[in-house]
Amino acid sequence: MREPGRKCCMKNVIIIIVAFILSFFKIDAAQSGKIFMHTDANGVVSMTDDIDKMPSSYKEKEKEKTAVIVKRNQIYVPVTIGYQGRSVNVYLILDTGATGVTISPAIARRLGIKTENTRQGFSIIADGSKVVTHIATADFVSVGPKIKRAIDILILPHASGLETGLLGMNFLGEFPHMINMKAQVINWM
Repeated sequence: MREPGRKCCMKNVIIIIVAFILSFFKIDAAQSGKIFMHTDANGVVSMTDDIDKMPSSYKEKEKEKTAVIVKRNQIYVPVTIGYQGRSVNVYLILDTGATGVTISPAIARRLGIKTENTRQGFSIIADGSKVVTHIATADFVSVGPKIKRAIDILILPHASGLETGLLGMNFLGEFPHMINMKAQVINWM
């Protein structure tokens, strides 16, 4: 027969053991709780929350990844766009069906792009309708370790005033990549 309270004691012991193990990994908000794991040639597994403690070969592979946000099957990519000495950091939706990088007028305003300094064009959007666009040549568009200079960006009309846009093929087509939806990263090749 079990002693009364024995089950409770076992639960407490398990909680203490888990807390002890977790205490080896400091919680760092900047890393968002990311744990780095590496298996060496001898099969020894190392885990840490500090990438600087990992072998240089592992760090090089990590530099070739870009963390993304996956929400409702859309991939939001952190992008930096530079235009005439200004730069903005935004999240654009990865879209392999988009010919080019597109941004909303709200992002264009932050970059200081004036319509009189753009070329006018037309685009056919997903619903099949044709819209007037403005085209500007950005100094650069960068995602993680990848950068493309002198790249055309399209400014599509957007009634809501939101900062939105698409990371299209005039950028993505230059840099072979694989998307890992589960890990929420782009692996650059």
